[in-house]
Amino acid sequence: MNLRITAALVVLLPAALWKLYQLYKAPRDRSLFAVTVCVACTGVSFCLGLPSVRLSVDAALGAGMAQLISTVLLLDTAYWLMCFYLCSSTDRQRARRRTRREGQRVGLVVVGITWATLKTQGQAHGFSYWTPDVHVPEATALFTVADLYLIYALGTALRWTCRFARMSTRSMATGLRLTALSLSLMTVAVALRPLAVVISRSGADLPSGTAQASTVVLALSLPLLAVGLSYPSIVTRLTALRLWQHRRESYRKLRPLWTTLHDAFPENALRRTAGGPGREALCVRSIHRRYYRRVIECRDGLVTASPYLVMLGVSEDAPPETVARVLPTALRACVTDPAGASPAVAMALPTANSLDADARQLVAVSQALEAGR
Repeated sequence: MNLRITAALVVLLPAALWKLYQLYKAPRDRSLFAVTVCVACTGVSFCLGLPSVRLSVDAALGAGMAQLISTVLLLDTAYWLMCFYLCSSTDRQRARRRTRREGQRVGLVVVGITWATLKTQGQAHGFSYWTPDVHVPEATALFTVADLYLIYALGTALRWTCRFARMSTRSMATGLRLTALSLSLMTVAVALRPLAVVISRSGADLPSGTAQASTVVLALSLPLLAVGLSYPSIVTRLTALRLWQHRRESYRKLRPLWTTLHDAFPENALRRTAGGPGREALCVRSIHRRYYRRVIECRDGLVTASPYLVMLGVSEDAPPETVARVLPTALRACVTDPAGASPAVAMALPTANSLDADARQLVAVSQALEAGR
């Protein structure tokens, strides 16, 4: 059980931290705020599933309080998930009215189960879904009401999730499908609890493994919910990481060409940031800025050297290998004939009109230049 909860927390806690970071970057995004609180409630609820945490909370606040807090957090998870869809699909005024109405319902349920928990603290054991205290029927009724609200809220969110999944793009649709699967599992796990209460109250024995099945299903569904809600962001981050790696590698491969042209034409260097090159090199995200600058400086240097390349017989459509082979001779000619022999032309031009395509041509020249050395 501890291993299962720990594995779930490995998924939940990073997802919660990532959503908090996103919310810090966009504090006015209401939908993001709702998702962040939803994931955070899920993570804290799972933390209360650890026996050491549960015993500490019960010892500090009273018997059954850990279960009460966990149930309240599940209610909050469902509520904020509904708020996310309300903020995403309706206008601000309508969303505000609906969230206020749902918040009042959740508030009444929380007050009720809090009263029930405080009333059962004098018993030998606190309220349990699987062995309900028949001497306190109010507790049974109120916790059953909480589960019925959870089923309603999760079912409503599931319906909206399926609707949005049919209208969304690929990565968003995949995340919503994972969320829908999670909500389906959560609805099943929650529905087992009032069913167990009814069976126990009738005097019959619960089917073997019911409690364990509900726990396992809930343990699977909550991390899956965090993954589903975070999936579009995860895909975006992975795409950004691949782009970062590609540009970092291209930046490194351009160094031979950049060094050669920078030594020959230092006036082509672009202005650096105020923090200086050392501080800029320590910034992870600065690789894009450094990449752009190196590509532009290489292209400017190649344009400056182009009259001498033409003078040495290199045509505009010459391959990068030819440009690299003649470039050192052309740069030496710059020293003896600063005026240049012909107008500047564009060398090693890409077929596509983009900076990355231009960079690929310059990388080819740079690698050929390095190989020639």
